[in-house]
Amino acid sequence: MRLAALALVVVALVLYVAPLRAFFAAQDGYFSQLSALSAAQATSRTLHQEIVDMHSAAYVERQAREQWQLVPAGLQAFVVKGLPQGAPGPAPSGGASPADRIPLGTRLSDLWRTLLE
Repeated sequence: MRLAALALVVVALVLYVAPLRAFFAAQDGYFSQLSALSAAQATSRTLHQEIVDMHSAAYVERQAREQWQLVPAGLQAFVVKGLPQGAPGPAPSGGASPADRIPLGTRLSDLWRTLLE
């Protein structure tokens, strides 16, 4: 009797293994598709926001400056040449910057010479 019950349990387990594997594989596929859908929805929201931004003048101006180096009418673009390689970044916030050490008279005379040229 025990042997028959054991055989019945083994047969039942064998019959349930394939459907359980299929269920778990489908469940894994569902969760991977769900994460892909979430990523696609996030990308879609980003792109829709970019489309909305494209209709603003600020976006168009920013893209014109960044991509084509255009400047608005009435402004003049300058190209500074001869800077040393590896030019230092912005001055540290603590202490006086080099521009603060130039006397006011020197600044004004330089401005006057620049305007006269």
